Amino acid sequence: MSDEGVMGKSTTKRVGSHYVLDDVLGRGSMGTVWRGHDLNDGSPCAIKILNPTLTTDKGATRRFIDERDIFMSVDDDAVVRVTDMVVESSTFAIVMELVDGPDLAQVLKSLPDHRLDQGTAVSLGIEVCQALAAIHRVGSRHLDINPAHILIEDPA
Repeated sequence: MSDEGVMGKSTTKRVGSHYVLDDVLGRGSMGTVWRGHDLNDGSPCAIKILNPTLTTDKGATRRFIDERDIFMSVDDDAVVRVTDMVVESSTFAIVMELVDGPDLAQVLKSLPDHRLDQGTAVSLGIEVCQALAAIHRVGSRHLDINPAHILIEDPA
């Protein structure tokens, strides 16, 4: 990942030959997810960068690559699509479709009683179960289901 922001130059942060990092969307134990875009066509994307402290850990890099492989093999509208992977020098990045909208944790925090109404909870629960079923069909399982990992697409 290049950061050309040194010594007053442009602050563009690039990953690979044609992805640009725009804003941090979230951080976790494995890495940071960025809102970015593809320089080839300007399309928005999400880019998950493996934490630099983990790039020398063979187990962590294997899990990261396995995550890409699993999600590339899932074909379901309820699961974020992985479109590319960048490995250069000590940077590992998974490029995914960008889901514009908050995660469920943010939605719950914004509600006065921090609870979804029953109909919304049931509908969302069904979608989450369908997504998990799609992941299970490719022989994998999601080990960290929590509200921060459930993305709610803004209807637009």
